[in-house]
Amino acid sequence: MSRISLPTLAEAPAETHATLEGVTKRLGWTPNLFRLMALSPNTLTAFVGLSGTLSRTLDVATIESMGLAVSEDSGCKYCAQSHVFLGTWLAKLDTAELELNRRGGSRDPKRAAAVRFASCKTGGLLSAARVCAMGKIRKMAARMLPDRPWPHG
Repeated sequence: MSRISLPTLAEAPAETHATLEGVTKRLGWTPNLFRLMALSPNTLTAFVGLSGTLSRTLDVATIESMGLAVSEDSGCKYCAQSHVFLGTWLAKLDTAELELNRRGGSRDPKRAAAVRFASCKTGGLLSAARVCAMGKIRKMAARMLPDRPWPHG
């Protein structure tokens, strides 16, 4: 049972209805996280905007793999289960890949760099390896989206 009452679509602020309907149409249901964010229309709009930008930059397998690694690191079982479900359903990731993601890895070298970067195991400190992974992600993104400016360095 949640500690915060989650609004139904009818109970959510009117300005969030179109966004929530879009999420529901895409996924087939409305995740509790989105219902919770609907309590703050600006938060929901920002999160959906960030998610949209991310989905134009990274493939769904990488996004869900990164999400699973972060969820495992933070100990959020709800989020971890959500990323396992979405990784299986949307990204078609198998059980072995998801287990690697939970531990901060991947069989795919590019995804492994992204998952290592997203992992919180360094306690928020940027180690030399993490900075290296960040550089690899930047270079990968520059190759995938050559029409966008990417900072050098």
